[in-house]
Amino acid sequence: MKRSPTTVIAALFLTLSVLDPVAAVHADKATDEAAQKEIDSKIGMLEELVLYDGDFRVRVQAIFSLAKLKDPKVVAIIVKALKDKHPTVRAAAATALGNLGASEAVSALEKALEDPIDTVQDAAREALTEIMDDPKKLAALNAVPDVITDVPFHQVKVVFVVGPLKNKSGNNRPDLEDVFKRLMVERLLDADIDDSMIVTTKAVPEVVEQRLGKGQATGFFFTGTLVKLAGGWEEAETKRYVVDATVSLACMYYPEQNLAMTMQATASSSVQKVSYKKSIVAKLEEDAIGGAIGSLSSTLKTNFSKLTAPKDKGPKKKNKKKKK
Repeated sequence: MKRSPTTVIAALFLTLSVLDPVAAVHADKATDEAAQKEIDSKIGMLEELVLYDGDFRVRVQAIFSLAKLKDPKVVAIIVKALKDKHPTVRAAAATALGNLGASEAVSALEKALEDPIDTVQDAAREALTEIMDDPKKLAALNAVPDVITDVPFHQVKVVFVVGPLKNKSGNNRPDLEDVFKRLMVERLLDADIDDSMIVTTKAVPEVVEQRLGKGQATGFFFTGTLVKLAGGWEEAETKRYVVDATVSLACMYYPEQNLAMTMQATASSSVQKVSYKKSIVAKLEEDAIGGAIGSLSSTLKTNFSKLTAPKDKGPKKKNKKKKK
């Protein structure tokens, strides 16, 4: 079958275009430019939703949609959302920045640690944990004050001294002992014991030491071990990723160091497979550890009246009158 000159020329041109690297580069460049133009259009539309939509739920979804684009330009937009009027949006922005591993957002996330809403602070801390890899910075991220109380020292009636908390779970996450300590302090605060003080070093204020010595305050010293911290997939049809944590605590009287009680608890945290991302494992681990410690702090509160009751010194001996 004869081919027309036009057909031959078109076929030759197509062959040369495929074989010619310059033509291929131009074609690829045109494709890349078209794809980038489409991404830029999506970014512009989502930016409008993030910054100006009146429904906070729409703003949250727009933030996570932006993060999925993984374009460098989205970071600056999401950082702006850290100042949103709604805390759920601020928390979503922090989480998205952590998922992106946005090192350029570290300064903004550190400011978010001072947010008045706990959930936003937690999201910012988790994001920074994902981004940072310096052990010193991670330790600073989980740092807690040496002394925590909302009553004057001369009115303190209960002192909780947080001693060594060790990670023996086999999990090599570098900040786990610091996380353990921070969560221990948070759960003791959640126990809401009246007129109490938490000390995270052995340096109990002198005024309080004097109150302990006079029997005007009761002291407790805690040591603990993270016995287990492991995650994995369930074998059920609807799979979940589950993290289990087991925490053991010894509670002793302070400063005597006499054993008051020992406690051990296990807690779990999980996420459905559809929502699983490697970046949320750290959050699941902290939720599981916090849940186990929370169970122990509830046990402490339940038994608190018994632990602080005056110690029974036995029946008083009656003085026998001497016979004349």
